Amino acid sequence: MMRLRRVTDRAGLAAYARLTEARLGVRYTDEYLSRSRVYALFDEGGTMRGGTLYCMRPPFRAIEGIPEPHRAKASASLPRGTFEATGLWLDRSVRAPMVCAYFWLGIWLVTFLAGRHGVFTYSARVRVLREIYRFALQRTLYEGEVFCAGMSAPDHEVVGLATVWTASLRVLIVPWWFVGRVLRRSKSGVAVRHEA
Repeated sequence: MMRLRRVTDRAGLAAYARLTEARLGVRYTDEYLSRSRVYALFDEGGTMRGGTLYCMRPPFRAIEGIPEPHRAKASASLPRGTFEATGLWLDRSVRAPMVCAYFWLGIWLVTFLAGRHGVFTYSARVRVLREIYRFALQRTLYEGEVFCAGMSAPDHEVVGLATVWTASLRVLIVPWWFVGRVLRRSKSGVAVRHEA
């Protein structure tokens, strides 16, 4: 049975960082991980099959990757207690709709517990991510070329701010919209990637 749990040990954090770099091309430093809550999906054999992280205090990679003068404006607009969500991925081998539903429900729960406001960034080139995140985001802080620490090259990304309560209500009000994309994603066998 799959299990989503928080990763706190050094070996687990190193494994998450290594797998995330392999899948998303993003490298997280030990210092960044030390400010973050990392969650990973494990299969019955203890193999990591997916994960995400929440950086709980600035500086945030997404904001630091915005060129000036847009960076200062975006940083100043962040409410107190904002967290950064990034590094979201799900292994291609995980295709069963029930597993995907469990993973996304778990992600929703830990996001809900992380705080009231979250900074999210995603590649504007990935259509499914654009659909999902624009459904949840309340405000776009910046859209354009972003070069975050740990990225191998700049990318055209959207950096946005979401109020967790509002995003959660949107999912609850129109669950068919979200569930449809989870099922479509699971049937396609394409890995979920949150490139930030």
